[in-house]
Amino acid sequence: MKLQISDLKAPITTDPMTAPAPTTEEIISFTPKTIFYEGTNGKFLVDVGNYFRTYSSKPPVLVGLQRYFQSIDHTIEEAKCASTGAIENITVDNHVEWSGNLAGHKKGLFHSTDGKPMLVLTSPSLATPVRGPAPVINDLIQQALPDQVQRDVFTGWLAGFYRAVRSGTHHPAPMLCLAGKPNSGKSLLAYLVKCVVGGRSANPHTAWSGTLPWNDDLCAAELLLLDDCQGSTDIRTRMNFASNFKASIYAGDITMNKRNTSSMSVRPVWRVMVCCNDTPESLLILPPITSDMTDKIILLQMASITPPVDTSHIEGREKLANLIRAEIPMLLHHLDNFELPAELKDSRSGVCAWRHPELTQAMESLKPENQFEELLAAAFSSYLWNDLPRVMTASEVVARLTDRDSIVRDQVRSLTKWSGACGSYLTKLAAAGSSFVGIPTVDKHLKINKYSISK
Repeated sequence: MKLQISDLKAPITTDPMTAPAPTTEEIISFTPKTIFYEGTNGKFLVDVGNYFRTYSSKPPVLVGLQRYFQSIDHTIEEAKCASTGAIENITVDNHVEWSGNLAGHKKGLFHSTDGKPMLVLTSPSLATPVRGPAPVINDLIQQALPDQVQRDVFTGWLAGFYRAVRSGTHHPAPMLCLAGKPNSGKSLLAYLVKCVVGGRSANPHTAWSGTLPWNDDLCAAELLLLDDCQGSTDIRTRMNFASNFKASIYAGDITMNKRNTSSMSVRPVWRVMVCCNDTPESLLILPPITSDMTDKIILLQMASITPPVDTSHIEGREKLANLIRAEIPMLLHHLDNFELPAELKDSRSGVCAWRHPELTQAMESLKPENQFEELLAAAFSSYLWNDLPRVMTASEVVARLTDRDSIVRDQVRSLTKWSGACGSYLTKLAAAGSSFVGIPTVDKHLKINKYSISK
């Protein structure tokens, strides 16, 4: 174990050369080749074993270097000169553009895809697989997912995630959503996943919804977790979330944006997990399952978990966490040897985007075009629609639906806040074979779509 300067028994005096010569173990961290300099922030980064320690000023690094050179038979004056020279060389030869943590990447120097030198400060903290039973973890998963198919999908997704992090290679995979009753144990399963892949997580909702430009905190965490996060019913926000998810997980490199640092292209090893209640309103945290998202969302229905210990107090929760952590090595051995059934495999993602039928039906009811169709059907009872069937533009349809005498005026206004909403809904309903909306035709003079509307 490497000692830190603060661990030395002898105090550091004004002149570091008056301190007793440290042992090799104490000064090995200050070997010049293991020290890097991030010029953007003027920081020195020193390898202290499990991580790189950050120093925001030069003096403590100079002290460490002087002790290092003194330990290899330099005189005090020689050590001072050598340290000064080493610092100057480090700022040029060991200069990096960025330092921090990058999901799935091991500690050390590497180059971004656009050629910039970068320094990863810590590695994912993965346990070593051990053959043996994991009764607590097995029981928790069995309780949460009693259905064999759901259990296989979850295990296959987790096995692929673990293998990707261990290899340091990103593997695109669907967003995994666990939906269940309040206090059913969703967060407990999320904690299990987090332990498997090294213990780091971050919430991507704010950044991916388009309200935050910085994403370096996401780049540092393997698990992107939304746990009982409040979603938005606004379709534009949900579509923006879907777009960022696809670009981050299924595309190539992503652009990492960090304050006071130029953007750079990197490839974090990521997967996304969502825990929410199983009500239609709570499922709004998920992106809409459109044609380009249908193979990118797994939707599992969780049953309630009864933990093996009383978790109503902090001691019990800590005991359960210890039990889970103790069995992680055995779980990793199981994941290493897990073979997903052929019918649940996907050639691109490894595991197919399986969804529970009841939850899928609940999400279908949340599609804005389906809600719009229900409002359209309800409005037909009004005298405003006595002239149907009729060919109308989207503007004419929304004008009638929001007329002061319309019985669905307020609901339609809420659904059509953004420009083009009505036309989008009508087009989707026509394509889906709605009995109320016909396939649109194009008015060549006005260059707009017209829809056949009938009761």
